[in-house]
Amino acid sequence: MKYVYTLVIVLILFIASAQLAAAQGQTTIDIQPKCTLANQNFELTIYRLTGNDFNGSTTITINGQVFSVFVERTKAQIKIAVPANLISTAGNVQVVANTASGVSQGSVLSVVGPLSVTSTSFCGRTTLTAQGAPANGSYRWYNAAGQYINGATSASLSVTQAGQYAVSIVTATGCETARVPVNATVKPQLSANTEFARQDVTVGKPAVLQLNSEVFDRSHGASIRWEAYNFVTGARNVLGLTEAPKGGSASFQVPNVEANTYYEAFITAIDGMCYEEYMLYATTQGIVSLPVELVSFKAQSTKEGVQLSWKTASELDNRGFEVEASADGKNFRKVAFVESKVGTTSLTQHYSFLDTRAVAGANYYRLKQIDFDGAFEYSKTVAINITLASAATVYPTLATTDITVRLASTDDQVTIAVADMAGKQLLAVQNPADRQVVLPVQQLQQGVYFVTVTSGTQKEVIRFVKR
Repeated sequence: MKYVYTLVIVLILFIASAQLAAAQGQTTIDIQPKCTLANQNFELTIYRLTGNDFNGSTTITINGQVFSVFVERTKAQIKIAVPANLISTAGNVQVVANTASGVSQGSVLSVVGPLSVTSTSFCGRTTLTAQGAPANGSYRWYNAAGQYINGATSASLSVTQAGQYAVSIVTATGCETARVPVNATVKPQLSANTEFARQDVTVGKPAVLQLNSEVFDRSHGASIRWEAYNFVTGARNVLGLTEAPKGGSASFQVPNVEANTYYEAFITAIDGMCYEEYMLYATTQGIVSLPVELVSFKAQSTKEGVQLSWKTASELDNRGFEVEASADGKNFRKVAFVESKVGTTSLTQHYSFLDTRAVAGANYYRLKQIDFDGAFEYSKTVAINITLASAATVYPTLATTDITVRLASTDDQVTIAVADMAGKQLLAVQNPADRQVVLPVQQLQQGVYFVTVTSGTQKEVIRFVKR
């Protein structure tokens, strides 16, 4: 009889155990993160939602590989260090837990990428380019401070500040992967003075043009293109291409000086050197000596505007000086007249004029010295680039295909408009998403144009020249 009692007890315990397992049911899990990059080490956390606790016999299977060694394990969660070589391609990967109650329901890990990012440095900016997002995914860029750059979701990002940036992939479900860092190096913008040496030339006779530039002094020049520009007909001819000197001046032989003609030089800098185009350009306009002996003519940027100052060593029948300004170094307009202090003298005289209407960008000035009998001659042309603190900028100021408008960081509601000399609006952009906006100008006719940046009650007008 005791064997019968023993059999009954064992049967009762078996039934109770089966009922308990049935009550507990299959283990269900969740994972974080729910997406990752291919070919990248990462840490995966598995959470137990229902079913048996995680214990010493629990294993985790990821993409067919079983893990029994964990970074951390509790009754409710397990952390695993997943090696980069486990998941090398994009797709969906099953994650399951093997517990006392059997194999759990699978949790899907979305794998995208691999994500690669490159940095290409240009003058004053760098373009960062990412690859690896799926067709229905996007990117998310972060600045050097680790802050998300609002609106930066495309595959490329143009930046003007050097530093370490980062990018991640965002899937169609909104899951964001780990960030991949990238270093941005920005080539600095250099400044230089470039001008022809002052000299007398005679129409119909040969002349040797001499070009001076700080670009040559630094051995930054690659070549020089010499051109003749007829300011009456507008015709332009390329005279030749020469190698830039490594120090000293460059010279070019003109066999026959033409009437109504300016001679111009365009320097091409060596790769890696960044100069604004107007700093690599010079014209012979106004290089003939004045009848008044002018020993200096300078332009200096101040808070109030552009301070012009010049000095004469002697004067003969001098009525005074017309101050002329230009946006392109070719088309000048009168902005003031400064009378001679003495008319005729052999003593040094000092003159000055403050141009309070100078705007951001390149400003060119020259003096038109006028005698009492009406005869006149021009001084050399001086150039100055006005950069306003926390102001918008436009480059290049001598454009062919497009211009870039760089907005101040404080701009919020912004309108960018491009107009011609008559004030006719040709292009407009309202509240751009990026602080740097590229505008096409290839379709515009050659001439001077104005970019107006309006932010609230503030308005900035910046000039550029379409070649």
